[in-house]
Amino acid sequence: LRYWELVWSADPGYPRVVDYLKREYLMRGLEAFAAGRLDDAVGYWEKALQVDPNDERARGYLARALKQRARTQEILGAAR
Repeated sequence: LRYWELVWSADPGYPRVVDYLKREYLMRGLEAFAAGRLDDAVGYWEKALQVDPNDERARGYLARALKQRARTQEILGAAR
C-alpha cells in the first residue's frame, strides 16, 4: 500500500496506480468495518475518495460507516 501511495503522490497518472490504490483502500475499509473499527473504515474510504472522487462504492461505504458511527455514539451517549 505504501508503495502505491508513493507512486500516486509522485505521478497520479501512472498507469493503473489509481485502480490498485483504490481497490486496496476499499478492501481495507471493508475489513475494518467488519471488525467494528469504524474510524479506520471511514479513514480508508475517505482516502479512496481522494484517489477517485467519483467512486460510488466508496461513497456508499463511507455513508454507511458514518451512519453506523453516529448511531453507536448515540447509543453509548444514552447509556451514560
